[in-house]
Amino acid sequence: MIFFAFALWIATINAVTYGAFSHDKSRAENGGYRMSEARLLRLAMLGGWPAAKLAQRRLRHKTRKMPFARDLNRVPVKQALILGCGLLVFGALNSADRVQMRSLFSFDVSAEKPILPRRFGPGN
Repeated sequence: MIFFAFALWIATINAVTYGAFSHDKSRAENGGYRMSEARLLRLAMLGGWPAAKLAQRRLRHKTRKMPFARDLNRVPVKQALILGCGLLVFGALNSADRVQMRSLFSFDVSAEKPILPRRFGPGN
């Protein structure tokens, strides 16, 4: 289920990112209101980087703006660093902490008692 949700997110954000680049390119050619570079970079950072690079090459959009191109090329490096830090933090937790962390993010309404850390449990 999580894999399906992740795949759906990646497909959606890539379609939105490509559409945003295409829309910005058409506005650039027609002299209309432009989309900010920060917004385009945020879309790429949220998972739309492949579509951003495809649109940049196919549409020839934002190819000569070196600060933007440099920042766009840094997006996968930033994503890898964020993922790596998350894996390090999650990997450093012992199994009891992982169970507790999962329980914080679970939406199981059938659970009668919340799972509390030992120091908050009864008898302490």
